[in-house]
Amino acid sequence: MMFKEENSSMKKNIKIVSLAAAALLAVSPVVASAVPVNAAASAKTTANSKSTKKTEKKEAVKPVNSENVEGTPYFVEGNNRVTSGSVSLKANTVSAIVDAITKKYSITTDGKNTVAWNTQALTIAITGALNSQAGISVNANGSFNMPANSFTVNAVLNYGKNLSQSITMPVNVTPYDAPADYSANPVISYNGKKFDHTQNITLADNASFNYVKVNGTVDTAAIQKAFTAQVSASDKNAIAVTVDTSKVNTAVAGQYPVTVTAINPAGKGVTLTFNLTVGEKGATYKTVNTQAVVYSINGNTVSQTTNIINVGTSIATFGNPVVVNNVSYTRINGASANQFVLTSVFDKVATDNNTNKDENSKPEVATKKITLLHAAAAYTKDGKRAGHTYKLYKRVTIEDQAVTINGAKCYKIANSDNYIKASNVDGKKRTLKRRSYIYKSSKRRANKKVLKKGKKVRTYGGSVKFKNGKRYYRIGKGQYVRTVNFR
Repeated sequence: MMFKEENSSMKKNIKIVSLAAAALLAVSPVVASAVPVNAAASAKTTANSKSTKKTEKKEAVKPVNSENVEGTPYFVEGNNRVTSGSVSLKANTVSAIVDAITKKYSITTDGKNTVAWNTQALTIAITGALNSQAGISVNANGSFNMPANSFTVNAVLNYGKNLSQSITMPVNVTPYDAPADYSANPVISYNGKKFDHTQNITLADNASFNYVKVNGTVDTAAIQKAFTAQVSASDKNAIAVTVDTSKVNTAVAGQYPVTVTAINPAGKGVTLTFNLTVGEKGATYKTVNTQAVVYSINGNTVSQTTNIINVGTSIATFGNPVVVNNVSYTRINGASANQFVLTSVFDKVATDNNTNKDENSKPEVATKKITLLHAAAAYTKDGKRAGHTYKLYKRVTIEDQAVTINGAKCYKIANSDNYIKASNVDGKKRTLKRRSYIYKSSKRRANKKVLKKGKKVRTYGGSVKFKNGKRYYRIGKGQYVRTVNFR
């Protein structure tokens, strides 16, 4: 009689759960319900089997009515009770999220009942979270495009009389950052090496076009000859490279960025950046931290020239500073050159007002605070994933000076061992081909501003798809422009 009463109760409960699931589909956020399991019958059968020393068929474990759960259910990870969770994916599919959550977390009660996940309801919750939080639709096969940032799935268990009580555990899901596919990119060759994606490189020691004389001319033809390109790794047809030396100031000895770019017929591009040196080998190079004016000094007379050196430029300096009228100047361009800059332009930009420094502390590093306009995965100094991601719109402090890790430009997070890719900070400049509005959502504009045709706009991350089915680039916090408006 006991099992008949349970079965009758179960049938009623199935109807209730079905109606609840239908209601969940109609509201947001969608939640994941669960089904409790009673292990008592199985344990009792096993005990009887041992006492009679006979092999008996165990009774199948049966679900118990959620209204009759003994005690209060709760979520656990291993043997530890938890109220929130997080998972990282190995594939961007709904089933991968379901597996990650159900394998890492389980549900139990303060009584004798255990609870099994309702994977169908959990699937609905995941699909709803992707759509409502990331604006991403799930494909028919359960896969989805990588969101720009993590999202939260609310796992909910309904229990008690009329399933009127519930417990909720938010689970933060970090998407899978799939390895980039460079197979369709052009391939640039230099000094015996091949490069299939944009990165910084170092010139060979014997590069004939390096070490340009002060007031000399950059040998662009020699650079073009040193770099060759082909359509892709599988298509060896040659394509041209273009060289940009616009940032080289031959009037001031220093190191300046030069880019070499190849674009194939499919529109895929690769850009290599290297430092070209103006001046002779053996100079001491210092980085300009505030805009520098170039001066000439005759006796005690200091005259300002029209030459300006931009912040971040690494310039050649010579000898000890000279002091005129209690102001210190540093010689540039050559040991006998009559060209100077204020010595103070090389000072690090102050990051705080703390003047009580420990003599054994590390040298100060210039830093700046930024707001991430794209979710940024954290990496170690060896280029390996650190296991977490800095969320979209998070304020972080980074060191000013970028570094190169495995060919990728990166910034170090201040006071930590983590690095993030510069592409998540610097973004990419794109040119508008028509007048454009700035949107906050698929139905609302962010402001009344109209961006003019031809304007260069910095975008962050890949395009995102809004609920209206159109794709947009993020240009600021809560600001988007349609992708079709760019060249």
